[in-house]
Amino acid sequence: MLKIARTTEPTEEPLTIEEAKLHLRVDGTDEDAHIMNLIIAAREYAEEVTWRSFCTQIWRMYLDCWPRSFYVALPRAPLRSVTHLKYTDENGSETTLASSNYIVSGNGTQRGSIAFKSSFSVPSVTLQEIDAIEIEFVAGYGDPSDVPQRIKQALLLIIGHWYENREEVVVTPGIVSSEVPMAAQALFHSLRAW
Repeated sequence: MLKIARTTEPTEEPLTIEEAKLHLRVDGTDEDAHIMNLIIAAREYAEEVTWRSFCTQIWRMYLDCWPRSFYVALPRAPLRSVTHLKYTDENGSETTLASSNYIVSGNGTQRGSIAFKSSFSVPSVTLQEIDAIEIEFVAGYGDPSDVPQRIKQALLLIIGHWYENREEVVVTPGIVSSEVPMAAQALFHSLRAW
């Protein structure tokens, strides 16, 4: 069974508060905290929808056993690097697998993967029952200036929608609005890391 957890949050957001306020046409600082929360929430939402990490962050992926195909697709794009691959035996002893046993593939825009070399032999130990294999990897475009503009535009659309519609459902005469704007959905769909 596959499990994944972000272990290190990004240190920066893809948008600054000034960029968001410019888009929202907000002057002053009264709503800065609210706008910053919208930036963070929009990023978290967009990363889940697209299976991407925007600014650099660290993830850990856990497997219960060795993959049958000796191939592991990493679930977040873009892959920057693999930090380590460790396995834990039934006694709780943890071993780091030498990187010479596998090849990391990733082109910097899509999901990466790990392929074990044909010379690799599964260690002759009994693995612990769950979370026996840990893969730590770094994902993200880099700093905010490296994040593609269409991601930033989609984030601005969501932030604008949430800023103007502070309730789950907004009813105006003849119109009910409760979803993320279609333009943002279209941008996210085109960015999804398949």
